[in-house]
Amino acid sequence: MKMNRVQLIGRIARQLELKFIDTKDGKKAVCNFILAVTKKYANKDGEYQADFIPCVVWGKPAENLCKHQVVGSLIAVTGGNQTRQYDDKNGNKIYTMEVLADDIQYLESKGSRSAAKQGQQPQQQENQQPVHTEYVDQEAPIYDEGAQLVNNRFGTNEAY
Repeated sequence: MKMNRVQLIGRIARQLELKFIDTKDGKKAVCNFILAVTKKYANKDGEYQADFIPCVVWGKPAENLCKHQVVGSLIAVTGGNQTRQYDDKNGNKIYTMEVLADDIQYLESKGSRSAAKQGQQPQQQENQQPVHTEYVDQEAPIYDEGAQLVNNRFGTNEAY
């Protein structure tokens, strides 16, 4: 039996960006995003750290995510891990892993999301702790299932 399932709950960590990729079946929507997942235990200073998990979602769910959610929105992601490799601009092989989301659920009320869109902090639940961490963005191109070219985050196409 084979199993590759991931279930995460976290907050969207950076601005969502919807892209459309040319595939053999026409243009397909894709959204790469980072999910900040708070760790279960605090460090020695009492601060909660987070893991920043790269995720990708395709099609109508990608369009809906970008339309209805913002940075800081609490969501649940279900999917599977995928690994891939590409050559960076210096010719080095880069290996990356991300969650290929097949289901995304929105976990906050519309009022909380509206407050986030207006730049206000949504009210935190009593058991929710602030997250302190650093994230270094990689130059990973967007994975395109089925297409030969990918559009990386710098707007250029690179062949796999």
